[in-house]
Amino acid sequence: SKFIVTTVKNREILKKTLTIKNLEESDQRDYICLIETNVGQFPLHVKLTVKEREI
Repeated sequence: SKFIVTTVKNREILKKTLTIKNLEESDQRDYICLIETNVGQFPLHVKLTVKEREI
């Protein structure tokens, strides 16, 4: 399963893809990602939900 984390740094948008292995359908977690801007870092709360499974 993959989801995209967008990092804003110096007015440039960088997309990063995170791969999570062995993810179960009931494995729904809250993640905190850091958004970097030219005025500091800010936390972004991300709710991960499993919508489909790859076999």
